Amino acid sequence: MAHTQTLEKPEADSETPDPEISIRHLTKRFGAQTVLEDITCDIPKGKITLMLGPSGTGKSVFLKNIMGLLKPEEGEIWIGDKNVPALPHRELYEVRRKFGVLFQDGALFGSMSVYDNTAFPLREHTKKGEREIKDIVMEKLEMVGLVGAESKLPGEISGGMKKRAGLARALVLDPEIIMFDEPDSGLDPVRTAFLNELILDLNRKLGSTMLVVTHDIATARRVADYIGMLYLRGLVKFGTKEEMFDSDIAVVRQFLAGATDGPIGMSEEADQGRQPQARSSYGMTAEETESMEREAGASDDREAARNEEDRGRGDGSRKWGRGNGSRIWGREARESEGPPDGDGDSEPSRTAEEVPLDQMLEEEEG
Repeated sequence: MAHTQTLEKPEADSETPDPEISIRHLTKRFGAQTVLEDITCDIPKGKITLMLGPSGTGKSVFLKNIMGLLKPEEGEIWIGDKNVPALPHRELYEVRRKFGVLFQDGALFGSMSVYDNTAFPLREHTKKGEREIKDIVMEKLEMVGLVGAESKLPGEISGGMKKRAGLARALVLDPEIIMFDEPDSGLDPVRTAFLNELILDLNRKLGSTMLVVTHDIATARRVADYIGMLYLRGLVKFGTKEEMFDSDIAVVRQFLAGATDGPIGMSEEADQGRQPQARSSYGMTAEETESMEREAGASDDREAARNEEDRGRGDGSRKWGRGNGSRIWGREARESEGPPDGDGDSEPSRTAEEVPLDQMLEEEEG
């Protein structure tokens, strides 16, 4: 029986202090592919929890399930006395208001100023007047160090400032739970370090529960109170930062050390022990490098290109091609005289005309 069918709240793990979010037997599939399987853990209230794991292990999917943006095939996600997957739409909307989210790229509206981006949730979800909105917005911008940049557009500020603007917007409704989806993505180590200090400072001042998805081990060492590690659809281990960094589990030790020697390889096939581990291509020829990558599970780019070319020929329609070092469109152009058939008559044949991409776009726009 699916775990989403019960609204009975589970007993909290006595070893986990004050859970803000309780996750029980969470399983999420996309068609035949299982992304998360039987995940159980508690996210402690008022603490900073990091979810780590190799690329493609479902960390962002994990966040989306917690917020109710995706519905799991099995499992329970308890926030207070609400089991998120079992909630009707209206109650789910109320639960989502507990969350603030900092997306990977900040997800700012490019045509809006930093001020208007930050004010957007207040204007959209509350009936507050502009004077009150201004007070709240300026307070949040001060928290993240953006006072003086409120009139700038996202294109006029640095990547680190975009992240902080996105964080100000995430804070503007005073959420109980703040989600960070790879906050260090696209930032250099110095700006990542400054953002980490801001996360720590906000956690101390606001007391919010924070859940961070990241690959950055320096971030894990600096900001985490608790760490969970996802690997091959499952939760390998969940515990305090100290427990995780002292773990004897091979995959945990390898990931937290950033080492090539261990169960994690260059592909899912390698991770499952069916392929050799990653190694440097230093000193190899191009052929040797390509061979190594294919052995580790990488696709053959040349074979993919041939398949794409064959598909383009087969459907007789526009297709991407390459010619003279630039991208062109191929398209059906005209009929021309082909070789004579058995009766000596010429058969019309269709030839493809290569057209520059900019010309093709102009024609379509026209």
